[in-house]
Amino acid sequence: MLYYLDELTPDRAPFRLIPRTHLSFHADASPYVRYKSHPEEITLVAPAGTAVIVSSMLLHGSHANRDEQPRELVQLGYRPSWAGPIQPVDEWAPGLVEGAPEIAKPYLKPLNTTHAQWVQPHKPEGMRTEAKGINPSRWGD
Repeated sequence: MLYYLDELTPDRAPFRLIPRTHLSFHADASPYVRYKSHPEEITLVAPAGTAVIVSSMLLHGSHANRDEQPRELVQLGYRPSWAGPIQPVDEWAPGLVEGAPEIAKPYLKPLNTTHAQWVQPHKPEGMRTEAKGINPSRWGD
């Protein structure tokens, strides 16, 4: 969920998305594929105080902020434990794990388990700008 504290305008980092991509099982909709743009993406501008609920499978992002003012928001999300953190985090305090009830200990496993590449470029070279497998127009409305 994204809760915008500032108004989104065409120049102030508006939200962008490719409709229905959360429904696609096509390889073009893989969450590991990134797109610089897409010919069928749409842009949302919204007043301050708007909450946008986004499926994690929906291909989305924001346009560049070309306004002199920053665009701020509160982002709340759920990330299952199997996905791991997005950057290294402090591990549980040993005393916390040792003193936890037995029923809770399975949920207090080590936190840094993905061995992911933590730092990645924001816009890597060669990002695609189209993918027919995720075109909203293929739904034929």
